[in-house]
Amino acid sequence: MMQSKHPSLFRIVLLLVLLLVLARCQPVTLPSTPVAMNKPTLSVTGTATFPQETPVAAPTTLGSWPLSPDRRFMVAQSSDGAWWMWDAASKKPVYLLNDTITRAPPLHHPTFSPDGHYLAAISVGHVLLWDIASHKRRLLRSPYAVEYRSMRLLVYSSDSRLLASNGCERQNSHMVCTGGFVNLWDTSDGSLVRTLPVGFRVEEIVYSADGTTLTASGCSITDGVIGSYCYEKSQATYQIDNGELITLTRIPQYR
Repeated sequence: MMQSKHPSLFRIVLLLVLLLVLARCQPVTLPSTPVAMNKPTLSVTGTATFPQETPVAAPTTLGSWPLSPDRRFMVAQSSDGAWWMWDAASKKPVYLLNDTITRAPPLHHPTFSPDGHYLAAISVGHVLLWDIASHKRRLLRSPYAVEYRSMRLLVYSSDSRLLASNGCERQNSHMVCTGGFVNLWDTSDGSLVRTLPVGFRVEEIVYSADGTTLTASGCSITDGVIGSYCYEKSQATYQIDNGELITLTRIPQYR
């Protein structure tokens, strides 16, 4: 029997398929350094470091966020919910105000002092006070029970030496504050100077022009059900240096 002088067509096709498979299976070389995620990191000292591009979207409208008196800094949330101190001109973050970027307690009512040295905010029933230049933060703890939802007032004296905050010590059955007080804090060291036992729900705090007295105003008698209607408003004026009550004015409210 005579053998064929040429390989069969099947063998040729099989060889071509093998060559194509081997060419597709060449190893892929991966970079030795993983691609870094575009997020800031925090050092042990709490100083934030940033990649070349800012990882969060800066606010675009200055008027919508608290500005320092000299308009150098502003406080605003980034796109991930964290609170930062921002450079108002460049829209670049300066330092992180929350403890961590994710799942940090929110900040409420951030307020700069008149001299621009301090920033205060309310977080989960406490007052936080920052020294803007040093980035140092203090936690101001009230010695009295505080219902954190009623805390919303942070008022500095004209010389920025004192910070007044409201608190609640009595509620009705619907968790509405019916009795409150005012704390006076020393901004230089965060110490509690004194507590003014106002006795009614504090809705406004005003210092006198000369800075010697403080007046707290608010509702002293509500409808007793949900607190939606105030039957009596009161104003209490105190001497700041000794905490003495000077005047107490009650103003009935009519429908």
